[in-house]
Formats: sequence, structure tokens, C-alpha cells
Amino acid sequence: SLRAEDASSLFPAIDLIFGNPALQARFPAWFLASRRRLAVAGVYGFAGRTALRSGHWDAARRSLLECLWRDPWRPREIILLLSALARRLPGPLRRRIK
Repeated sequence: SLRAEDASSLFPAIDLIFGNPALQARFPAWFLASRRRLAVAGVYGFAGRTALRSGHWDAARRSLLECLWRDPWRPREIILLLSALARRLPGPLRRRIK
């Protein structure tokens, strides 16, 4: 399984996907830029969830803040960030982190 520290290894794949000439020819640049931003937010959200599972509160806060800076409309990550800020993850929430 991918660890939070390894999540940055996904960025080159995102660059390859969104740098694909076939995609660039088919979709407008603004659309690809917005989709790329959401993909990067997803990587940071994944890293934050992974860090929370491991009890790495500081890393979780940093990753979740990066995620929400790129895509503020992620209710799950908002709740997880609040938990990371409080350094407390309620049992039912801990079991639901995926």
C-alpha cells in the first residue's frame, strides 16, 4: 500500500496524463487545468487520510490543507482536517477512513 510520504510519486503520472497531446487536442486548456487541480487535490487528500491512519498529525494537517486549498468542496477532508487539528480522531471516524 502507498504511504503518505510516497504520495508525491503520483505527481509525475498526473503530469503525463494531463500532458498527453491527444487530451490537449480534445479538451480546452481551462478544462484540463481544472481537472489536473482536482487530481492533485485527490493525491493530497489521500496523503492526509494515510497520515491520519498512521497517527502522523502534522503530516495529515499539511496534506489536508493542500488538498482543500486546491479543492475546498471536499466535506470528508474538511472533517478530517478538523480532527487532525484537534489531534483526536473519534472511533467511528477512524474506522471509516479509506
